Amino acid sequence: MLEVCRTFKMKAVILAQASSELAGSDLLNLKISDFTEGIKEVYDDNGDLRRICQLSLERKKTHVKFTTFFNEEAVRAIERYLEFEREDIKPDDALFSRYKSGGNHMTPMAIQQSYRDINKFLNWEPDEDGFYRATSHMLRKFFNTQLINAGMAEEIREHMMGHKFKDRVRDAYYLADPDDLRKTYLRYIDYLNVKSSPVKYSSDEIRELQQLVAGMKKELKELKGET
Repeated sequence: MLEVCRTFKMKAVILAQASSELAGSDLLNLKISDFTEGIKEVYDDNGDLRRICQLSLERKKTHVKFTTFFNEEAVRAIERYLEFEREDIKPDDALFSRYKSGGNHMTPMAIQQSYRDINKFLNWEPDEDGFYRATSHMLRKFFNTQLINAGMAEEIREHMMGHKFKDRVRDAYYLADPDDLRKTYLRYIDYLNVKSSPVKYSSDEIRELQQLVAGMKKELKELKGET
């Protein structure tokens, strides 16, 4: 599916939804600053360096607060999109904008049309329930199914998907301690890779990506007047 995407932007959208379970409306509400400020380089339980994005959000439809993440595949794809298909980046611009120059976010209709094009190109027919293989809904289903099969606790999955908890105390715990949630996500992160193998960074690639994000953060601070 990724191989037939015509733009870095659509690849980034696919990987972002698959690794976070974000609905299209919530994904499109993200700003450049949400992404750059959420980047974290952390070690997992095996001592491997992981480069992810941590997002503390509120669902547009239900106003439920939650924390979710973009995995390494998604982070790398978004950075490539920003580097090659965006210009004049500003902190309050939409992360997935309609135009190269930024400004307003792309529309849900644009994402839906891109998924239709992918299905058509690959000759994917809808299943017996009328669902196509490449849709925003199916990518979110991928997230949940993969983590169920991997054995992640239900309440953690539900929180990261922005679902309401019956147990408000448990929900408040995850909101108060996103770092603990991040550690759990890292234990299951490889199950959310769309490609066949996890993304591994060389030391040179890590330095290059660090410089890229540092430069972006510097530009954002200058635009905000913080320097």
